[in-house]
Amino acid sequence: MLVILSGNLDNFFINHDINIGFLTFLSDWRSILLNQQTILKIFIFDVILSILVRHVTLLKVTNFNV
Repeated sequence: MLVILSGNLDNFFINHDINIGFLTFLSDWRSILLNQQTILKIFIFDVILSILVRHVTLLKVTNFNV
């Protein structure tokens, strides 16, 4: 956690607001990154599923037992 020390009470409240804003900023970026990871996992799963379907279809077309 980011801590800014100051001797002035007014500066403390300003710095406290900056800290809250910074933590909110980090939280937002964390959410965006998690969403990107989820999208990437779905994409990879979709690619693997597509390859599997192609192979099964190819085996069916060539009359091999699956």
